[in-house]
Amino acid sequence: GNDFKEDLNTIRTELEDLTDILNEILLYASPKNQTHYVKTDIKNIIEKTIRLLSKEAQNSGIEIQFDLDYEIVLNSIPSKIKEILFNLILNGIQACKDEGNIIKIEVEEIDNNIIIKIKDNGPGIDSEEDVFEPFFTTKENGTGLGLAIVKSKVDELGGKINAKNGNKGGVEFIVNLPKKDMAW
Repeated sequence: GNDFKEDLNTIRTELEDLTDILNEILLYASPKNQTHYVKTDIKNIIEKTIRLLSKEAQNSGIEIQFDLDYEIVLNSIPSKIKEILFNLILNGIQACKDEGNIIKIEVEEIDNNIIIKIKDNGPGIDSEEDVFEPFFTTKENGTGLGLAIVKSKVDELGGKINAKNGNKGGVEFIVNLPKKDMAW
């Protein structure tokens, strides 16, 4: 039926995206500069990433909350933004697996910047730890590359990222991306 065809199309598209992400991970030690900026709809990328991770979240008893009823557009590299979001949301799912059950994503436009906040209600982080350092991990089978790759991609886009413990527990990742000049 139509639902099955739509699911298969989504799977095919996401496999292509995952192949791109995997290639980027393999090239992490010697990244090549991608400078092809295009009109990028943040809402669309977040929704696609949530769809991709929805089963993982559901299997872990995690609810992903995202509600944005308007388009936010910037001039950027969509695959890099998707990789950033994928890693941050997956990190939240893994952190909340045993302690916590909600990941909330918020987006706002301030001046010439797009601010993306990804919050969870998991165990939080030790404020002394630099979670963006390569090979830093608190997970038993973790590589410690996920957040290092996220920081690298944010840097490549000219943005900034930081992490802090939330007021009510959990972690809040704040990604600040410049809109850049949009000539389309």
